[in-house]
Amino acid sequence: MPESRWTIPPTDPDTSLPTDRPADWTATTPWAALDGPDCPTCQTSNTAWDGISADSLGDWWTCDHDHRFLLTPEGQAIPAEDAA
Repeated sequence: MPESRWTIPPTDPDTSLPTDRPADWTATTPWAALDGPDCPTCQTSNTAWDGISADSLGDWWTCDHDHRFLLTPEGQAIPAEDAA
């Protein structure tokens, strides 16, 4: 069997982060695509990722009640009508 060209970098046992990361690299905890932040309009916790915003810095999310909101990199959830 030929040797694979792809390797998985070693990880720190305590953090599960690659040990060969750059010195200025910052670890982040992304929201899971199907378990996101609470909706700022109706406060439901059943939200899902909807897409990357082309106009604002952040990602679009939706809830079960069809509310759409922007989640900023700082973690602020802004209703779509206020994100413009």
